[in-house]
Amino acid sequence: MRKLIRLIVKHLNCVPMLIALVAMIAAIPAQAQVSAPFLGTWKVTWQYEAKAYEATMTVTESGGSWQTANRRQNNACAGRDVPMKVNSASPTEVQYTLAFTDVLPGCRNVPVVLKAGTDGAVSGTRSQLELTLTRQP
Repeated sequence: MRKLIRLIVKHLNCVPMLIALVAMIAAIPAQAQVSAPFLGTWKVTWQYEAKAYEATMTVTESGGSWQTANRRQNNACAGRDVPMKVNSASPTEVQYTLAFTDVLPGCRNVPVVLKAGTDGAVSGTRSQLELTLTRQP
């Protein structure tokens, strides 16, 4: 009987640790999954200050990458291959952050929002500038 009591007391000492572990696991945010209409490689074009820009965007289930084709000599951040981090995802909309700060400190992160229309067409914005998206093979 004493052994049983010692065993129970020993395991009771572990309960606070187990509760803390469960709380930590529950606090970890779930990775948003990007749905099928958005997945793949896209040619992206947009206009800013009367200039045309182009990028290649590769969308995966957990994020992706963005690389602007235009390099500007006065902007060290332009033209870099940048990770796309998912902020939120639903079957009809994905909100990303182009994580320029992960690639080069001092650069500014940029929001990108993609939306799937009822007809399956995908549209988007980059810092609220309208994007033209063309799916690539």
